Amino acid sequence: MIPAAPRTACLNPTLIQSAGKLPLHKQLSNMPNQAEVILGWFRPMVIGSITTKWENGQSSEITRTQNVAGHLQPSEPEKLDIAAGGDRSWKFYYLYVESSLIMENDDRCIIENVPYRVIGKKDWKESGFIRYRLHEDYTNADASN
Repeated sequence: MIPAAPRTACLNPTLIQSAGKLPLHKQLSNMPNQAEVILGWFRPMVIGSITTKWENGQSSEITRTQNVAGHLQPSEPEKLDIAAGGDRSWKFYYLYVESSLIMENDDRCIIENVPYRVIGKKDWKESGFIRYRLHEDYTNADASN
């Protein structure tokens, strides 16, 4: 029979620290780097990020092409509001990419000649990647001007 540890050893105040007292950078140091796990899932991709800038009442588009490692995955369809012309059936995707690709909501991008619009972002840079929520950009399908 193994003797039980004394109860006082578990209550030693020097061993127990409140997470609220730890600096933020110390709390994140225990976050596992998932980038090593998902690198086998990622593949090389070329993504053209299209950003619209307004200057003097005129819009201009800036396209930035970037080679990244990532994965484009279809997501579950969601109900959309019924438009005046009837129902719309958009295709939704998740784009998992290394954290070097920076896009914001409403940015447009082109992946394999298909235009998409960013509608959400989950920033997991501490784990080595970012997840973007995309839908096919039917409102401005010719984004290559």
